[in-house]
Amino acid sequence: MTEKTLKQLLSKGESVSIEFKTSFGKDAIETLSAFANTKGGSVIVGATDHGEIQGLHLGKETLQQWLNQIKLNTSPSIIPDIETTTIGNKTLVVLTIIEYPVKPVSCRGKYFKRIRNSNHQMSINEISNLHLKTYHASWDHYMAWPSRFLKKFRMVLRWRFLKPPRKPGRATKFLKYCIQIQA
Repeated sequence: MTEKTLKQLLSKGESVSIEFKTSFGKDAIETLSAFANTKGGSVIVGATDHGEIQGLHLGKETLQQWLNQIKLNTSPSIIPDIETTTIGNKTLVVLTIIEYPVKPVSCRGKYFKRIRNSNHQMSINEISNLHLKTYHASWDHYMAWPSRFLKKFRMVLRWRFLKPPRKPGRATKFLKYCIQIQA
């Protein structure tokens, strides 16, 4: 990312796809998982929430350690693109993730989504619906099997028990029981 592009992003402020962090940590990983669950985005590490450049000191293995932390704390594991940019004498790191194809992505067992310029924990319904959308399925798909089974079961009941019963008491009670289940 060029210095000019990065300055433009910093001047626009945080948004649905941009987040500023002064340092790398659990919050940055949560934000990356939220981006992966929505439309993707970038975390700019080394900038304040207001877009002011604070800068970072990076060691030899710092970026590799960050990648390992991201992989270990997300499931399925996500691996963002990492770019370093120097503005003045201050170093910024840009972590970019695209919308992940297999959703939802969790961060330490919690699921997040991006709404405007903040991360929100997802509800159970949101998690299950996002999972079903990933596989182009719906709850109706899973509910169709029992109704087909019940239709066949009703046909067997009609064939077997609507004939004149051999023992009227037992078959009639069973048929009444089955009719109550259908209602």
